[in-house]
This record gives sequence, C-alpha cells and structure tokens, in this order.
Amino acid sequence: RETYEVRQVLEAKTMDLIVKNAEDEEILELEECYDEMKRQFEETQSTTGEFKLHTMYGKICGNAFMEHMMAIVLSATLDMMSNRFSEILITHSKENELKSHREIIDALKARESEKAQRLMYMHLGETLRMLE
Repeated sequence: RETYEVRQVLEAKTMDLIVKNAEDEEILELEECYDEMKRQFEETQSTTGEFKLHTMYGKICGNAFMEHMMAIVLSATLDMMSNRFSEILITHSKENELKSHREIIDALKARESEKAQRLMYMHLGETLRMLE
C-alpha cells in the first residue's frame, strides 16, 4: 500500500516533467512501448509487462534523479507483488489498463500536464483500492 501511495506522487510529477521536458520523439517511443505492452497483454492474457511502460515514463521525464527514484520504487513494487500480492497482477483488467495508459499518453502528446497527472494518479489509485 505505501509503495503505491509514493508512486502516485512520484509518477504524477513525472507526467508534469514529461510534458515540460520530453521531445516529441520520446513521446513516440512511449507509443511504441504501449503497442508492445498491448501485444504482450494479448499474448499472456494478463497485465504482465506494464512496468516497462512505467519505467519508460521515468526515462523520458528529463530528470535523472526522478528516473532513479522511479526505478527504485518500481523495483520495490515488483518485489512486493511477486512475493505477497501476485493476485493483484492477475485481477487487473487488461482493458482498463490499456485504456488508462492510452489516455495518459494522449494527454502527454497534447502536452496537457494537469490531465496527465490526474490520469496517472487515478491509474495508480485503482491498484491502491485493490490493496485495501
């Protein structure tokens, strides 16, 4: 639970940094990563692979310290989920995850910082509610 509370803050700020700092080409890379995630969802019938996209958000935000913090928090999240909350990985809806990331990326492409931040906060809030 605490990990997701921290992620909500970090990843929302990451959205703001992407809007301010990312090149258009980097946002296109997000599109490619999203397409790959979508293929992986269809192949595995699970949301396995989503963390690659979250890692990419950190990589293109233009802040090396934020990227490092995101890597630490994502690693802790993966550890937590694989050791204690693996059912969360199974219960996530592929369709909801895809829709959520599509909306986030669309907001980033439109350089709508507040919308992207709100969407990411809500995206992570879904998992937070599952953990309650």
